[in-house]
Amino acid sequence: MGADRPPDGGPVPQAAGERIVKKHGSLSPWLWRGALLLLLALAWGLRLYRLDAQSFWYDEGYAVYVAGLRPAEALLWSSRDVVPPLHTYLLSLWLPFSGWTEFGARFLSVWMGTMTVAAVARMGTDLCSRWVGWGAGLLATLSPFYVWHSQDARMYATQAALGFLATAALVRGLRRPERWRRWAAVSLLNGLALYTQTTGGFQVAFHGLVVLATGLRDRGRRIRLLRGGGALLGAVLCWLPWVAYALPFLRENAGYWPGQLGWQFFVSEAWRGFVTGGLVGRELAPGVMLTWAAAGVVGLLALAALGGERGRRAAGFLLAHLAVPVALMAWLFRGVPKFSPRYLMLASPPVFVLAAAAAEPLLRRPGPRRLLGGAVLAALTLTEGLGLVNWYGDPNLAKSDFRAAARLVQAQGGQDDLVLLVPGHMFPVWQFYAGPVGWRALPDDPVLDVRHVLHYRDVVGPLNAWLRERSDVWLVEWEPWVVDPTGVAPALLAWAGEEVSAAQLADLRVRRYRIQADRLPLPSDPILTLPQETALDLPLRLLGCRLPDRSLADHPLAADCYWDAQGALPLHLNVSARLVDDAGVEWGRADGPISGPYLVAGRWPVGEPVLGQYGVAPFPGTPPGDFYCLRLHVYGPDGASYGTAAVSPIIIAPPERKFTQTLAGGIVSALRLDGLTLEAVVLRTEQVRPGDAFEVEAVWRVDGPFTEPALRLGDDGAVHPLLPLEGATAAWQPGDRYRTISRLPVSPHALGGPTTVWVVSGMEQFPVGEMRVDVERAFDMPAGIAPLAYTLGEGIELAGAQLDCDLEGVALVLYWRANRSVETSYTVFVHLVGPDGEIYTQADSLPQAGRHPTPHWLPGEIVADPYRLVRPADAPSGRYRLVTGMYEGATGDRLPVRDGAGRLLPDDVILLGELEAP
Repeated sequence: MGADRPPDGGPVPQAAGERIVKKHGSLSPWLWRGALLLLLALAWGLRLYRLDAQSFWYDEGYAVYVAGLRPAEALLWSSRDVVPPLHTYLLSLWLPFSGWTEFGARFLSVWMGTMTVAAVARMGTDLCSRWVGWGAGLLATLSPFYVWHSQDARMYATQAALGFLATAALVRGLRRPERWRRWAAVSLLNGLALYTQTTGGFQVAFHGLVVLATGLRDRGRRIRLLRGGGALLGAVLCWLPWVAYALPFLRENAGYWPGQLGWQFFVSEAWRGFVTGGLVGRELAPGVMLTWAAAGVVGLLALAALGGERGRRAAGFLLAHLAVPVALMAWLFRGVPKFSPRYLMLASPPVFVLAAAAAEPLLRRPGPRRLLGGAVLAALTLTEGLGLVNWYGDPNLAKSDFRAAARLVQAQGGQDDLVLLVPGHMFPVWQFYAGPVGWRALPDDPVLDVRHVLHYRDVVGPLNAWLRERSDVWLVEWEPWVVDPTGVAPALLAWAGEEVSAAQLADLRVRRYRIQADRLPLPSDPILTLPQETALDLPLRLLGCRLPDRSLADHPLAADCYWDAQGALPLHLNVSARLVDDAGVEWGRADGPISGPYLVAGRWPVGEPVLGQYGVAPFPGTPPGDFYCLRLHVYGPDGASYGTAAVSPIIIAPPERKFTQTLAGGIVSALRLDGLTLEAVVLRTEQVRPGDAFEVEAVWRVDGPFTEPALRLGDDGAVHPLLPLEGATAAWQPGDRYRTISRLPVSPHALGGPTTVWVVSGMEQFPVGEMRVDVERAFDMPAGIAPLAYTLGEGIELAGAQLDCDLEGVALVLYWRANRSVETSYTVFVHLVGPDGEIYTQADSLPQAGRHPTPHWLPGEIVADPYRLVRPADAPSGRYRLVTGMYEGATGDRLPVRDGAGRLLPDDVILLGELEAP
């Protein structure tokens, strides 16, 4: 901090490190002041450049609106947003003179932003040297972070100017603690900073730690501790009346969802904001952040290593200046998931001072090292230049363009048009551009309240009142997901009329609806297509969906579905919305959160219709028809299924544009069937088991009149239509191309092996592929197997068994024979029963591990069914019995068992053998 002046007022002795810095020469006071004036002129120009080129965004509109209220009202509105009123009062005094314009409102921030540059330069000079001060001032001048907020009408530039000046006054006060005016400046400036933004408290905490540390370091003298502590205490005491007034509003503040933020997020986002201002692309931002971090570390080490005692104290001061406010906010606000780097703007000066300190030792030395120092400074200013170029010229980084939105409505709208603002709390900035009439707010909140989420019943009543005798309505949305996360407002406007235009502006969406009187009033509860089936394992009900009369095959199917939570739901639920035909073939799918990405299921109100909007794009070439349904599969983040619901019918109309694709891997056959050409065929699986089904995908071209074709599996299999509804191809017109996906069932009694797939047209059939039925059937008992004669039920026989016992257990193969067709699926059990009558191990499964269930057996077929039982290590020694049988899976009832003589066996089990276990 520098040496104390002796009590006699003599000169301050220089530390050794300070002499080392100065022996290479330094900027003279006059040269330094001249260079600083040039920096301030540059800072002034950069902050004035294109000052009114952009629209007010919400925060600025709110600030100007509150500044126009009476002082008591302004205090109320400002405090309700938990923001102290000083900047509001400054605006209210300034705007009548400057004019109620973007330029006038932001001009106050230009003044404050220019003062921040002077304060950073002063801080760097007092802590380090004039070279460091000038370099820090240059970097602060070009900082995109500072320039952005200097062109913003909110309080952040004002807070920064007051806070930076307070820190500069603290440095000078610590150096000359007997100068009471400096401590008065510390108290006054900190108090003003506290009355500008509540985060000024973090700087006061940092100042308090510095005063405490330096005061305790003094031996026998407590002047720094007493005067510094008194100055800070005075600032806090002056702040307390407003805190007491605003405290009730803090408890009511609901501007964010509950949640947690980790300290890593605070640190990384604060650093990114300080060095890029959020104006450098995501691909370049990591490199910029690393460059500045490296410069900061080098500057810290340079001060500690080359600056002597003064340098080490300056390094500690700057490190604490940066770290203490960030750490305090990360700790105190970890349960407030709302953060922006501007909240920690008061902690940012060390970024620029340390970066300048990294270059200063090189710049002060002649030759290549000076060039290297210049290169370091140039690299840092280049990164800042990237941000400034983006700020001034990249429309993607522009502020929300409420001005353009208002001009659009005024230019194209009628005098009686109504404007709906969603969310409603943005009305101050809309009113600035469009005036106080002609608009309505949804919800009608003065400030953001995330608890006021719009659902159907919240919107339908106001809309019915507002839309009466209206022909056109404009919907202006800015971050609508906060209060209308499911999009219920535009959904109901589309219900009441037709969307005739839409415009996407910077952060805003403007839509115009032509209201149709015959659709009003909207029903108090949604009138929907009811679900045809619902099977959900949750306290959740699908009320139904609002579906289009017809949906074009090449456009997404838009479904507005309403759900009803009848109890607490899991926090996150997803829906897989699938377009499915009556044969169960899927023609399109869209997966996502059940009520969109901005409202989790765990926050749904009970008993309130909650909208879920799903857009399912049909596969290219989907054929038209009314044989589709929308099937909604509900599942959790881990994939756990909670059931399904389905709504039908869905009518798919012919596409606007012709289908031109072909099938990947398809066999191009160009098979001509009357006026229909089969262009390509794909069998989606190579083999299938009996009783299952497989899909045949094909592309067809219509050349003229044709007879509807069909498909057949095998030479004597049943004929299956291409589409679920016979005759559906009648809608196909010459020139059309369509895709079909046909599900062909395989008979459970199929013999197995290669099987031909045929396309049938009239009396002719043509092979289009081959499918392997994955089953091997045998009708003779293998040689060497001792025959058995046990009958289970009426049609199943245990014809033989093969056992292989060892010390660990037993491996066996059961040989079943079906004496006739079996319609019921039975489960086989094999038990290893111990000497005490307890079951020590068992195997229960469908035959052949489910691959060949009993309904698939042919009369006379021998089914080899293998099992392996392992005796537990702790099982007792003695004689074990191996028994088997069958039971019906649905009821658990065992099939009665008879031996070869026709006698019923006890317990309906077959004794396969006994083994002795040591």
